[in-house]
Amino acid sequence: MSTIPEFRSTEQKQTDPCSGALLVTTVPSAADAERLAKICVEERLSGCVAIIPAISSVYRWNDAVTMEQELQIQFKTTQDALPHLRRRIIELHPYEIPAIIEINANFGATYGRWLAEEIAPAKTPSVVILASGRGSNARALINNQGPYRISTIISDNENAPVLSFASEAGIKGLTCSRKAAGSIAACQEKIATALVDLAPNLIVLAGFMQILKPWFVEQFGDRLINIHPSLLPAYPGLNTHQRALTAGETLHGATVHLVDSGVDTGPVIAQAPVPVLPADTSETLAARVLDAEHRLFPWVITAAAKGELSWPDKKPRFTEAAISSAKEYGFLIPE
Repeated sequence: MSTIPEFRSTEQKQTDPCSGALLVTTVPSAADAERLAKICVEERLSGCVAIIPAISSVYRWNDAVTMEQELQIQFKTTQDALPHLRRRIIELHPYEIPAIIEINANFGATYGRWLAEEIAPAKTPSVVILASGRGSNARALINNQGPYRISTIISDNENAPVLSFASEAGIKGLTCSRKAAGSIAACQEKIATALVDLAPNLIVLAGFMQILKPWFVEQFGDRLINIHPSLLPAYPGLNTHQRALTAGETLHGATVHLVDSGVDTGPVIAQAPVPVLPADTSETLAARVLDAEHRLFPWVITAAAKGELSWPDKKPRFTEAAISSAKEYGFLIPE
């Protein structure tokens, strides 16, 4: 596996039952590392790739350094780089289940086992929820765990009911109030620090009442998902139900979408339409839309966790199974 072409022609990875796992290998340069990563994702040879610098090229021909010493150097280098490796894994392909399936033979079996224990996440994709209030969508997500795992709920409101529910469900809760942090920007900086440490596969906004700063969106990219109570692009922002009624709409609903730097402007992943009834008030319409949200949000996260939904280049793509399921539930998905 000394060159990219050799790796690319490896047929074993095409049929390996662990395909979609993490390949850890050495490559001669950063440029080759990026090429290898793209090949792995494009050809589905491996879902995630962690790149360990090929420092053997520096020490291999130095008579003063034995192979054992070289391995010790590589071991220490990788240990120091673990936080970066965790982030890189998720950046490359966040929706697969990382686990080591191959490692350069020079590293040795013991080293490989250690690395697998250190950097391979739990087999179930992890989700962190950001919420500010009652957390009814968070509850729906928690109650539908299985294909995914809610690891933590983070709130900017220390009195948010969602934190009590998280505690009851045995889920870790973290708070970062805007008042205590001093500003929204400072609060988001603390949340970002926590997210880097948690390294979730997905970051779900479930009633999180802050507009994320552009740097925050850029840092966490395609892992950020939001739910909104309207059929976007109609009625972004607040008071969506009354606005729909005032406009005389006959169809309302909920949207799950990727997060960008705008307000409810990210690419749509899926929608749950809700008919507007002649006798509807904003309260009755809101109740039915909320029920639709509780069905739609877990469906999207489950589909992503199972590999039936992905969004390369921010364009949602569904497997045939997901398309069939969406029709069954009456959800709308992009063509």
